[in-house]
Amino acid sequence: MKVVAFLASLTICLTCCHGAAEPVKTPAENSRWRVSDQQIMLNGRPFFVKGVNYSPTPVGGSFNWSPFGDWFTARWHDIYDRDLPKLRELGANSIRVYAWFAIEPTNEHYSRVEELDFKGPSVLDHTDFLNKAWNAGKDPVYVMITIPVDRPRVFYTGRSTSRKRDSERVYQFYKRTTAWAAEKYGRHPAVMGFCIGNECNEDPKAPSHDLFWERLNDLAQTAKAAAPEKLVTTAWYPHDPRHFEKYPLLLRNEHLDVISINFYDDGPEYAPYWDMIKPLMLDKGYIKPVLITEFGAPASFHDSRGRSVETQESNDRQAQWIATSWKSIMDHAVPNGPLGPICSGGYVFSWSDEWWKTDDKYGRAAVQDTSTIKKRFLPSGWLDEEWFGLNSVKPDAGRPPLKPWDPAKKSDPYPPDILTPRKAYHTIKSLWK
Repeated sequence: MKVVAFLASLTICLTCCHGAAEPVKTPAENSRWRVSDQQIMLNGRPFFVKGVNYSPTPVGGSFNWSPFGDWFTARWHDIYDRDLPKLRELGANSIRVYAWFAIEPTNEHYSRVEELDFKGPSVLDHTDFLNKAWNAGKDPVYVMITIPVDRPRVFYTGRSTSRKRDSERVYQFYKRTTAWAAEKYGRHPAVMGFCIGNECNEDPKAPSHDLFWERLNDLAQTAKAAAPEKLVTTAWYPHDPRHFEKYPLLLRNEHLDVISINFYDDGPEYAPYWDMIKPLMLDKGYIKPVLITEFGAPASFHDSRGRSVETQESNDRQAQWIATSWKSIMDHAVPNGPLGPICSGGYVFSWSDEWWKTDDKYGRAAVQDTSTIKKRFLPSGWLDEEWFGLNSVKPDAGRPPLKPWDPAKKSDPYPPDILTPRKAYHTIKSLWK
C-alpha cells in the first residue's frame, strides 16, 4: 500500500521532530482513585463516569499505520484542541483513549525490543494533551488510557516455535509500554487509570489457556505497581453473558480494580448481561465496580441497494438507542439504582466516525464504507463500524482526504476534520447536563 509505506517512512522523522520540542510541565497535584465495594472513588468521593470513547482518527488515517491511533501527542493538538471544549460542553467527565505509545508498534521495534530506549529523547510525549484535559482542575475530563495489545501475537498459544518467539518479543514490547505509561503518567491529575487492552478475549478460546491469564495478570500488575493511585482494568468483549460464569480469574483478579464490559448484544437494555452479572458479582462475593466501557449504535441504515446511508430516521434510531442504553446503566447505578447498585457509569461509543474501520486498504480510509456484517440486535441490522460517532466527520476542504498531514511540511498535520453533532450528541448532552 503506497500510503502505508509513505506514512511509515515518516515515523522516525516525526518522532525525532517531536522529541526535540520543549518539554511541557506536569501539574504538581495528583488525583487519587480507588474503589469501595461497587463504587469508584476520586479523592475519597464517589465518582460516576459520564464518558466517551475518544478515538478521533482523521479521514485518511488508520490504526494500522503511523501514528497507530495515538492522536494525543502535541503534533496533533489541533484535533484535541477542537474536541476537549466540546466534550466539556457535552457534560462528559471522562474519555477513554485506545492507543498510547512511547515508541510506535512496528515490526522493526518488536524485533529489537530489548534495545529500545523508553526514556530517550525520541519517546513520544502526551503531557500537553493531559494538561489540557486537566484544564487546571476546572471541569477536568479524566482520561482512561488504554494500552493497546496486539491480541493474536501477544496471546499466541499455538505450537510454532518461530511464532512463540515472536509472541514473546511482542509481549515484552507491550509490557515495557505499560510500565512506561504508568511510571510517566501515573501521577498526572488528568489520568483516571489504565485499561489493559481492548477485548483481549475476542477469541472466546483465549481465556482457556494459562498463557492468556499469565500475561494479562502481569500487564495489570505492572500498571498497578507503577501507578498505585490509579485504576486498572481491562475491557471485556461481549460474548454471551453466560461466559462470565467461566471467568472467575477475571472477576477476582487482585490487580484489576474494575470489571469493564463492552455492551452491544441483545438490544440497548442489555437485560441478559445485567441478569447474569448482578447476581454473579453480588451473590458470589466478587465485589467490584462495573464500568460499561462501550455502548452505542451506528447512525446509518442500508438502503434498497445495500448502501449505508444516513437519514433523519437513522439518526433518531441511534439517539434512542443511546438514550435507552444510558437509562439501563442508570437503572443499575451505584448507589441508588432502582434495579440494584452495581454500575459506576459508562462510555458511549464513539466521539466521531472513523472511516478506516471497515476497510483501510489503499484509499479506503478516505471513504466511509458500508459493512457486510449483519448484527440483528442493532437498529439497522448491520455493523456499520464507520458510522458510530456522536459526530459525523468530513475532511477540511483545505486538504486531500487521503493524508492526515502535509508531506511537504513533514511533521505538520493538515487542518483537523470538520465534525457535525448528530442528534445523539444532543440527546446524551441533555441526559448528562
